[in-house]
Amino acid sequence: MMPTTAQLMHRHPEWAPWLALIETVRCSLDGDRWQTNVPSVAGAVGQVPLLATAPLAVEPEPIARLFEDLRRTAMRAGMAGWERCSVEPVHHTQALVAFRAALVGDDEQLRRLGGGADVEPSAFATVVALLPVPLLHACRRRWTAALPSTWAEGYCPCCGAWAAFAEVCGIERRRYLRCGRCAASWEVHCLQCPYCGANDHEALGSLYVGQDERHFAVEVCNRCMGYLKVFHTLEPAPAAEIMLVDLASVELDIVATTREYARPRGLGYSFVSEDLAA
Repeated sequence: MMPTTAQLMHRHPEWAPWLALIETVRCSLDGDRWQTNVPSVAGAVGQVPLLATAPLAVEPEPIARLFEDLRRTAMRAGMAGWERCSVEPVHHTQALVAFRAALVGDDEQLRRLGGGADVEPSAFATVVALLPVPLLHACRRRWTAALPSTWAEGYCPCCGAWAAFAEVCGIERRRYLRCGRCAASWEVHCLQCPYCGANDHEALGSLYVGQDERHFAVEVCNRCMGYLKVFHTLEPAPAAEIMLVDLASVELDIVATTREYARPRGLGYSFVSEDLAA
């Protein structure tokens, strides 16, 4: 059973800043204000995620409001790197620039923006990367019917982010990758590295954590040194719980990274400037 935010806070008080940020984003997921910004799409073409085929014309007010909420949450929670953040109100233009950089995974731009806001650059980039999440959830809800029934990539067919983890569901043991940004789910039919595509036994392996490998493991690729968390479950995690599932399983990330495996930086799909009109 997935632990609640309160349970995670009790077990890991050191996670308080991140849990506060996750709750801030989760409270914004279902607002109608995001749904009105999502255009219709015809369907995926080739290996291009739907987000790249549907330029967004985003209203600045909800973006600026969420930016302000994330900033105040980071400051109140005492998140490292945010101690000297300016308390001046966020301008719509600033919020939209940060939103666009986060949407396309431009960490360098986010770090530059953090320096201008008196926030440690990597801390700013990490927090503001959450800014597009509610809109991307709205995109996934509206585009469900347009998501391809077959998608072999390791990145999301909706928003282009690398899969956060895999779920092996039900007695049929059907395997799905889950997106940590928009919560999309797509079925994959073979064991292969989601990053480099390796599918030979010599390249692939597993790391088990604790005593119960039946429920979770870390799959690793010795060709690209990537890793993927894998959960065995009766039902997929609800969309609103994806970020909690990812955080609650950080022990698996530690096991992988201490053995020098890593997840790729940035997004799986590289957007170009013409792709999005946010």
